[in-house]
This record gives sequence, C-alpha cells and structure tokens, in this order.
Amino acid sequence: MVYILALLASVLGLGLMTFGHPDIGGFISTAAGIIAAGFGVTYNPVRMTGK
Repeated sequence: MVYILALLASVLGLGLMTFGHPDIGGFISTAAGIIAAGFGVTYNPVRMTGK
C-alpha cells in the first residue's frame, strides 16, 4: 500500500514539476522516493526469510 501511494505521489510531483510549480513537485517526488526507500529497507522480504 505504501508503495502504491509513493508511486502516485511521485507521478503527482512529476506533473507539478512539468505543468505547475517545479519546486513543490520536486519536493513531493523526493519525499515519496525517500519514504518508499525507507519502507523497502524496513520490510525487505529477503531479510525476513531467516526468521
């Protein structure tokens, strides 16, 4: 669910960068990437196989 929301936020940020406010769009895209990466590290299924 987090990854889908991050993808949608990234697309929204890209749209803002292209058609609206580039500074706000860049912030949204960057924040979405950081949040998705953080959850990827925390809930990595490869790390959970030994547990």
